[in-house]
Amino acid sequence: MSAPQGPDTYQAEDIQAILQLAIARRDTDGELTRSQLEEIAADLGIPQTDLVAAEQTWLDLKVETSKKQEFNLYRRQRLKNRAIRFGIVNSFLVGLDTLDTGHPSWSLYVLLLWGLFFTLRSWRLWQTSGTDYETEFQKWDRKMQLKESVQTLWQKTQEFLKGIS
Repeated sequence: MSAPQGPDTYQAEDIQAILQLAIARRDTDGELTRSQLEEIAADLGIPQTDLVAAEQTWLDLKVETSKKQEFNLYRRQRLKNRAIRFGIVNSFLVGLDTLDTGHPSWSLYVLLLWGLFFTLRSWRLWQTSGTDYETEFQKWDRKMQLKESVQTLWQKTQEFLKGIS
């Protein structure tokens, strides 16, 4: 049985997919050493500088993806806290309102109005793309970097002060 004949030319994405599948089929448990990576790149005619640049881009994307996952978890936790607060406050208001008349009246307006804003904000928090998301992510990332810098400075100050005494 002969191998199927493919097209004469391939798109870059097709080549990438075919090579990815071929590498995955090797008996390497899905892992390659750095020297194997360099050997594959050399066999494909990829210069060392391009390989290093591609690896750096890949590492940057991996860090960015990890940060975005952490940011999304942070946003969902904030949403959970707001939902709990919304439920507690509105339950209290409806309960307080029903004490007088036996049925809620004014508290339903508060519940509906706050519910509208809560729903709109919740919907926005579930969006994980777009300029608003990216802006909010960048702001959060700067805040986290500042927090990390302050913590590092504080640790170094403490170490310095311990060294003096």
